[in-house]
Amino acid sequence: MVVVDENPLRNLKVLYGNGAVKLNDETGKVERVGGIRYTIKDGIVYDARKMLADVREMVRRAKEAAAASEG
Repeated sequence: MVVVDENPLRNLKVLYGNGAVKLNDETGKVERVGGIRYTIKDGIVYDARKMLADVREMVRRAKEAAAASEG
């Protein structure tokens, strides 16, 4: 199960981990909306944005380690 801020039936892109780009009709500005807030598996609630940040950090460290081993 996932929890999102927007209706995915209107825009499936809100199911992307980082949301979707949308034009705000009131301000005329482009905004990032939606995105999965929480993922619930086996009764455990996971903060999806925290998990994305953790993955970014793991990838950064892996790239640094690979560059260090090549050099």
